[in-house]
Amino acid sequence: MKAYMQQYDWAFEEAYMFGSLAIDLEINQVVDPKKGIRAVLPKHLISLENLLT
Repeated sequence: MKAYMQQYDWAFEEAYMFGSLAIDLEINQVVDPKKGIRAVLPKHLISLENLLT
């Protein structure tokens, strides 16, 4: 959410709403008892420069 807030100058609530539509959640692993999930941000929606600042 912080990346969207910096990129688009949004409040947390706005970034959270957008992220709920744009971010894909993917399952990495399902091993007893651990589960791994990752969030994938589409590259065209965020710039690398804003992520690094």
